[in-house]
Amino acid sequence: MCSAVVTSIVGIALTFWFGHGYLSDGFLALCIGVSNLAFFSTLFVTLHCEAKRWIKGTLSVWGFFVVWYLGLMAVFFASIGVLPWFGYLIVPLSLSTGFAILAFGPLRDWSVKK
Repeated sequence: MCSAVVTSIVGIALTFWFGHGYLSDGFLALCIGVSNLAFFSTLFVTLHCEAKRWIKGTLSVWGFFVVWYLGLMAVFFASIGVLPWFGYLIVPLSLSTGFAILAFGPLRDWSVKK
């Protein structure tokens, strides 16, 4: 839990550091929020597909996860017309997803128990 919080804080700081001179703070905050939502939804989709046996094996699960997450992020960046920033911000935005991991655990436990 502590590592997820620290990683998120580092990711948020790096996102603002990389993009601060070129993009507005509100836009960078939106990017962080979208990154967390994309990561959160990708976790659910990947686990659902794995449970249905649509994807098998560790490597294919990770491959599916990475493609789905990066695809959602690319669609977001392309839809607002700043696709070149996708390459610069993808690493710090990926690091900022620790908050999605913290929210995912209790929700997953609740859905499995139900």
